[in-house]
Amino acid sequence: MGRARTGEAISADRRTPTARRKLVRFIEAAEKRGDLDCWRRGRAVLGYVDKRRVMDLAEEAGVTRGSVNRWLQWYEALGRELDGQVG
Repeated sequence: MGRARTGEAISADRRTPTARRKLVRFIEAAEKRGDLDCWRRGRAVLGYVDKRRVMDLAEEAGVTRGSVNRWLQWYEALGRELDGQVG
């Protein structure tokens, strides 16, 4: 897993309106289940998609930049299937 050709962690096909809606549904479902880990991962990925900096997202989530970068790699590889990942 690496960066997209543009140098971004998430490629254009993971940034479409449809992909964004799926990610928002993932976040909402995690919140409804009370799954803070999945909710936090989803919010960080959504923040990145919305052009926020990894450093800022990591600080808000209370994790390292490396954790956020791992979540972005998983999202790039698996789509919104972020549940079950550690970070």
